[in-house]
Amino acid sequence: IIAADTYAYLGGKAFGRTPLTNISPKKTWEGAIAGLSGCIATTLVLSKIFCWPTTVLSAAAFGFLNFVGSLFGDLIESMIKRDAGVKDSGSLIPGHGGILDRVDSYMFTGALAYSFVKAFLPLYGV
Repeated sequence: IIAADTYAYLGGKAFGRTPLTNISPKKTWEGAIAGLSGCIATTLVLSKIFCWPTTVLSAAAFGFLNFVGSLFGDLIESMIKRDAGVKDSGSLIPGHGGILDRVDSYMFTGALAYSFVKAFLPLYGV
């Protein structure tokens, strides 16, 4: 999630021109592509260090799921805030939009990662 957010932010700042959606107008397609690429690359590197996932394909799939969870978690939380007419979900962390802005990606990605692990670990005899 950290890799996805970091690469998306840097890619969007450097190359971002095309808005991704009106739900979150600062997000761009260029940032999303950079986030996806960075997340998959980071997952591939970490899979070699931690020896799981064991195949390049499963590591790339895990990176893809992490990126999708991160992006959709953020977009859905932004949509909920817009529907409620609220700019920030709280003031606990000044300048960060509230606690939900800090955990939105983790909530969605956690569910996807858990599902991935439950589906693939039995295939490896674990």
